[in-house]
Amino acid sequence: MPVLTARNFESQYTDSGKLKVIFIAPVAERYVIKGGKSTYYEFRDGMEIRFYGTDEKLESVVTSRSGEFIEDENLGIARDSVVAKNVRTGEQLNTEELFWNRQDQTIYSNVFTKITNDDGVFFGEKGFISDQNFENYKLIGSSGTVRVKDEEIE
Repeated sequence: MPVLTARNFESQYTDSGKLKVIFIAPVAERYVIKGGKSTYYEFRDGMEIRFYGTDEKLESVVTSRSGEFIEDENLGIARDSVVAKNVRTGEQLNTEELFWNRQDQTIYSNVFTKITNDDGVFFGEKGFISDQNFENYKLIGSSGTVRVKDEEIE
């Protein structure tokens, strides 16, 4: 049983007084395990994570249908129809499971991942790794289709 249930949950994470992350969920349930020494949250009705840059401007957004946050490990897990979008570039990532390491400020997946941007559609058969703002990413087991502009020949 959860020790705490919150509706319309919102949590903010700051570093040196600067906004870094806002975490939003319709329902959050907090659980305590291991004799009260470990806690985690479950978000069964979906969640949204907003990541902010050094200038406190919104950089990227991750949404999913469910998720967890394990406090002792600083690890967030998004599951089921996960979408990560870089707000500035419009790049979008789709996968079924995504991990967020709060301490390292990285996001990654070990399952099939699709990234769509202005240059085409790219696939990571075995996942990807990126900074949490979804600016610098690397696909693992990659393939894809690149869009090439036709140039008029005179």
